[in-house]
Amino acid sequence: MKITFFGAGASEGIPAVFCECALCRQARAERKFFTRSQVLLDDDFLIDFPPDSYYRALMHGVDLARVRHILVTHSHSDHFYAEDFFMRGLASSYCLAEPTVTVYASKAVTDLLERFHAGYPQGMYAHEPLGIENGYEKYPQSTEYVCVTPWETFTAGEYTVTAYPSAHMPDEPSMIFAVEKKGKRLLYATDTGRLSARIYDFMQKDGKPFDAVAYDCTYGTLDFNEGHMNFADCADMRAELIQRGLTHKSTVHILTHVSHNAARSLPALFSEVPDGFILAHDGAEVIL
Repeated sequence: MKITFFGAGASEGIPAVFCECALCRQARAERKFFTRSQVLLDDDFLIDFPPDSYYRALMHGVDLARVRHILVTHSHSDHFYAEDFFMRGLASSYCLAEPTVTVYASKAVTDLLERFHAGYPQGMYAHEPLGIENGYEKYPQSTEYVCVTPWETFTAGEYTVTAYPSAHMPDEPSMIFAVEKKGKRLLYATDTGRLSARIYDFMQKDGKPFDAVAYDCTYGTLDFNEGHMNFADCADMRAELIQRGLTHKSTVHILTHVSHNAARSLPALFSEVPDGFILAHDGAEVIL
């Protein structure tokens, strides 16, 4: 499994959209970017779809028309930009490599697809041409969706996914995910505060360790962790996973979803990364 961090930043990114703090100025000058968090697994499976997705696909040479599955953690705009899916079909998209893409998410997310007339419940899409436009066959918007809930395990093509509740939003079932393909397992745990004992217990029932873990490190060096985690929380979570046998000696521990508030400067951000972790950045790759 190849994990590509399309983006590794929090909602405002690094450099933050309108910010002129020391860290953001340094990031602009050195062109070290952490845009809104998103990962691509192999070349056909995305976790989250923020508004940066189109530009990042161009920069990384990725054809989004070939993506078959998209997991969405929650409905915040830095994790799901529903409007783009209106353009997957009609006169906006011809000759799609994959007739459909499937979004797996909570009802709060799939309601956004419905609001923008950009998706169908799985099995409802009809791949039937609507006529000819500009010399090409024109098809309806070709996104399907599946509503998923925490504690659920499901398949998405070659992938097996388990959803766990995240400690992030009081008004929506936001989720973190375990994703497995051909025996390799990723735990993608961003946009969450500290995990409950019940979640760790549930993971242990599976009996399989993770080969890579991506941790929410939004607050970095700050002594604050509401709805997200800081470096100390990530270190504690890593220790808990190790103690419970949910990792092995070769497990890769990756920090992501970092905010410009995580440190006072860019050098400090990298120097304060706890032992045993790597800090993801835009374009970082991990091969399992």
